[in-house]
Amino acid sequence: MTFWRRRRGPRGSDPDPGFPHLNRRDADQLRQEVRDALRDHGAAVRFDGDQAVIRHPRRGTMTVSLAGLSRDVAYSQHPKAARHLSSAYVNDVFADPDVAELTDAELYAGLRLRLVPAEGAGGGVQQVTDAAALGPFTHDTVATLVVDAPHAVQTVPLERLRALDDLESLERAATANTRDELSRAPVDVRLHSGAEQHPGARFWSVEADDAPVSSAALLLSDALAWWLPKLDVSEGLLVAVPTRHSLLVRPITSGEDLIEGMTSIAASALEKALDSRHPLSPLLHVFHEGEIETISAWEEQERHLRIIPTERLIWLMRETP
Repeated sequence: MTFWRRRRGPRGSDPDPGFPHLNRRDADQLRQEVRDALRDHGAAVRFDGDQAVIRHPRRGTMTVSLAGLSRDVAYSQHPKAARHLSSAYVNDVFADPDVAELTDAELYAGLRLRLVPAEGAGGGVQQVTDAAALGPFTHDTVATLVVDAPHAVQTVPLERLRALDDLESLERAATANTRDELSRAPVDVRLHSGAEQHPGARFWSVEADDAPVSSAALLLSDALAWWLPKLDVSEGLLVAVPTRHSLLVRPITSGEDLIEGMTSIAASALEKALDSRHPLSPLLHVFHEGEIETISAWEEQERHLRIIPTERLIWLMRETP
C-alpha cells in the first residue's frame, strides 16, 4: 500500500542547505578552503551536509562537524575568515592523536556506537564503514564502532581494534560511553499532533544540533526513559531515523488511530531524509519485544514510499478500539 508520494521540486538558492548560516556562494568558498587545508595534510574529503568525511592514508577515515566552523565564518567580519579559520580548524583536527597513539584508557574513553547508512557512502569511505560495522541494525543501517577525539570522530576497522582488546569488551565500553553521552545531550523533544479530523496522525521527534541522536535507536529502552518516560510502548513502537541528528517515534496503537499514525510518521521521516544533505534512513521501522524490523520501502524511480505492515500490525489495524 502506498501512503506517500513526493514530487521533485526546485532547490532554493539561499541559505545553503549544509551551512544554513551562509549563503551558497560563501558555503562553497568554505568547502573549498577546507578542501585546500586538508590537501596540505595529504587528505581528501567528502562533504556530507555540515559534516566532512576525511580520508587520510595513515589515519584512515575521520568524520568532523563543520557546524561550529561555519558559524564562526558567518559571524566574522574578516575578508579571509574562511581561509584562516579553516586552516586553524584542520590543524586542530590533525593535532588529535591517532588511534594507534592512544593509551588503553584513552581508547576506552573514546569508544562510541554510531548508526550509519548500510550503503551509499561510496568508494573507500564505504569500505572503511563496512570494515567498522558491528552488524546490520535495520534494512538500510548498520551499527559501527568509532573513536571520539576532541575534534574528530575516527572510524576504525574492527580488525585494528581487535589487536587492542576483544570485540565484546570494546563494544561494551562503547555502549556505556554512548549511553552516557546521549543521556546528557541537549535535545529538543516535540509532540507533532495530528489535525482535528486525524487525531491519530501524531508522533514525537527528538532532535539535536550536534548530538548523534539517531544512534539512540541502538539504545531505545534507555532513550525512552530519558526523553519520553511516560510514553506507553506496551504494544511496541514505530521508529524512524531520517538523519544523524533526529529520531522519530510513535507508540503502536490500533485501528484507524494506528493507520493515521503510521502514515504521518512515515511521511515525515521520508521528507526529512530526502531534504537533508546528511540523511540516514527514509524508512519506517517497528520495535517490539527487543526486535526491530523495517516495514517500508522507498522506490526512487517511482518516487513513492511503500509501507508493508507486519502480520501483527495488520491485525492491530483491523482492531476497533
